[in-house]
Amino acid sequence: MFSKKENKSIIHKVLAKGRRLGKREPWYKSLSLKKFFPNRKKVEKDKAIRKIPKPQPSKKRQAFTQAAALAVLTFIVFRNAMPLLRLPVPAYVASDELNQRLDALFTAINSQEIVSTEKIQSDLRKTVGKGGVDEDTLVYVNSLIEDAKYGSWIPASERLYRFVAPR
Repeated sequence: MFSKKENKSIIHKVLAKGRRLGKREPWYKSLSLKKFFPNRKKVEKDKAIRKIPKPQPSKKRQAFTQAAALAVLTFIVFRNAMPLLRLPVPAYVASDELNQRLDALFTAINSQEIVSTEKIQSDLRKTVGKGGVDEDTLVYVNSLIEDAKYGSWIPASERLYRFVAPR
């Protein structure tokens, strides 16, 4: 318990403030801004400077941006995945006739001549029946020619070089 002197000081403080013992307020409510900032003037709410919020993009614009980002991401993923989806390079039996035709095809693809590539493609189809070219090789070479026809001449040329080059 408290001493008599402490009890008197507590009672004196409570009575000096005009409050009764049972209704004491928390300490933070007795604080005032005037006590800490005596020279401060109040600013009216109407005169206060308001910051203008930054304009937010509309929902349609956000949706369009997200769709465009998704399309770009999809394009990047599929472009990098295309070499994995292509046919594997088959092993072929080298013959003089086949080597000459593949050399001519390489020249035609590098010079980007569609007519020459179609002619070589038809010659290769004719030699399949005679036993000069196996089916896997023909399918692979046809895929190269189709790629070249649709505008990807350089990748077709690189794939043909990897096919013909000695291992």
